[in-house]
Amino acid sequence: MGESVRKKRQAKQIQTGLKRLLTAFLLVFLFLSFSCAPAGPGGVEVDPPVTSPPAPPGEAPLQEKDPAIDRGLPGSRSERLTLALADPEKLNFNPFAEGEGLFPVDPTGRRQPVYETLITFDPLALDYVPLLAEKVRLKDDLITVDLADGRKWHDGFAITSADLLFSIETHTSFRTPAGLLFESLISRLEIDSELSLRIEVEGEAINAGIRCMEALASALVVPRHVWEPFLTDRSVPDQLTGPGLPRIGSGPWSFYGEDEFVLSLEAFSGDPDPAGGISYLSILKYARPDLARRALLRGDLDLILLGSSLESVFSGDWREALGQDQAPVLPLLSGEKWAGLTINPEGQELLGLASFRQLLLLAADTKLTSSLLMPDGHDPSPSDTFTLPSLMVGLDREQLASGIPEADRETINLLLVDSNLLLNRDTGRLEWKAAPLPPLELIYPENYQPIEEACRLYQESAGRLGVEIILRSLPQSQWRQLCQEGDFDLAYTESTVNESPARLADRLLQVPGLDPEEAGADLPGFDGAQGQLLIHSIGKVQTADELREVLEDLGLWLIRERLLIPLAAGGAEAGLWNPAQTEGFDFGGLFPAGVRAGTPGLD
Repeated sequence: MGESVRKKRQAKQIQTGLKRLLTAFLLVFLFLSFSCAPAGPGGVEVDPPVTSPPAPPGEAPLQEKDPAIDRGLPGSRSERLTLALADPEKLNFNPFAEGEGLFPVDPTGRRQPVYETLITFDPLALDYVPLLAEKVRLKDDLITVDLADGRKWHDGFAITSADLLFSIETHTSFRTPAGLLFESLISRLEIDSELSLRIEVEGEAINAGIRCMEALASALVVPRHVWEPFLTDRSVPDQLTGPGLPRIGSGPWSFYGEDEFVLSLEAFSGDPDPAGGISYLSILKYARPDLARRALLRGDLDLILLGSSLESVFSGDWREALGQDQAPVLPLLSGEKWAGLTINPEGQELLGLASFRQLLLLAADTKLTSSLLMPDGHDPSPSDTFTLPSLMVGLDREQLASGIPEADRETINLLLVDSNLLLNRDTGRLEWKAAPLPPLELIYPENYQPIEEACRLYQESAGRLGVEIILRSLPQSQWRQLCQEGDFDLAYTESTVNESPARLADRLLQVPGLDPEEAGADLPGFDGAQGQLLIHSIGKVQTADELREVLEDLGLWLIRERLLIPLAAGGAEAGLWNPAQTEGFDFGGLFPAGVRAGTPGLD
């Protein structure tokens, strides 16, 4: 009997031990399961990837390990335009950020897939044309903005004038480039109706009306009902970072989804055949540009967007991609720009002489520099002296060109005499006041191969005339600062893409000697006051014909004063495009200025 009890107790102890062991095993299993759950950076759990919709009848379903499932790519390949950014740091959703080449939210307004500006400048029309707005009118010191009835945000809320008022006030409070203009130029904002806004500008400010219009062309409009509560506890731009930013706009593409590999947008238009059959835009987050280039050549990518208007696909590794045979990769051009050198008439003493500045102008070989800077453009006309070719359509080109002499030996000798210069035939250098002519310094932004090559070509051609040029490459921020401060002899200069008359006026007013307070008062050989008067008159015109007259007069003055040396003018590069999968895509939803495919230009 005692033996039987003892055996039962032992069996019970064994059962209890097994239960405890099983419980411990289950606890360890659960702990390990939670520890191995998918997590993003910093240990934050990530959502499961967005999967593609089921394959239509007749098409093979996607396999379990297909990247379109694992990496959240929406739609089939034929329904999707897949792109990457040349600079991964340019990925942005902050409409109040500063910088160039940001995407898919571009605060400069050059690319507008998600948010829109009210207007954009059309060089051919010599006027601003509506985008988000139905109509914008400038008359005297009053701008009236009218919205179309029925326009909606991506979340279905109606777009009203309250959104416009809120957006202008927010740009002003965050002191964005457009906001600084609003602050200095707007005297009163008033909601006229649910779909109309009145903007009164300061009548005494220089070119106030067109400068305010230009600000409206770069200020992205945001939904008040979304951003007002979001900004309640965010009062400085540095707080507008991270994945939590609102992503509701009015543009043709709305936010679809994002994971650590890809960010996708979908067509918002409601058109059953949007953008040439493309329903999705997917931005692949490549860590390095060379990986994106390989994907483009393989056809895995359709488009790579450049991060700066100074970049060129005709240089370095980008140029090699254009030379590949396995893929029809083409430059994608959007809008126009002008490139050249600005002469500082307040620099070295000789630069104050128009005859010497004319000699510097004749040193440029525009056919060579144009082929470097804008291989897909045309050889610049002698009259393309200061701005975009499209902006100069309708001007009297013959009259402008008549002020530019031929670069022959007779003309050069006359300019040398007028400048009191002698050529030392032993050294090949010019002499002034019985001493060698001091070298001139040419500044330009570093790390942009075509720009450096164009400046070097100018250095060589000026050297053949006896003028020594010293090249100085600078970080982009320092180059821009010296240009703004007038601390240079010669400076490489570019217009903005699709430069408006307002932007042209701002660029010219940065030329030393055109300061409103001085206007070349200390330069007897430079009529800065006349130039300033012409620049200010741009803002007073009321019609396109009046604007053409002012631009003609301004062009003649610039030719007479020899302040700008044109190097190239033509299409502005936006990226590299492989059209194999997306030949019919409508890029108008990305670039309000429109696009065209260039040619490789490698001959």
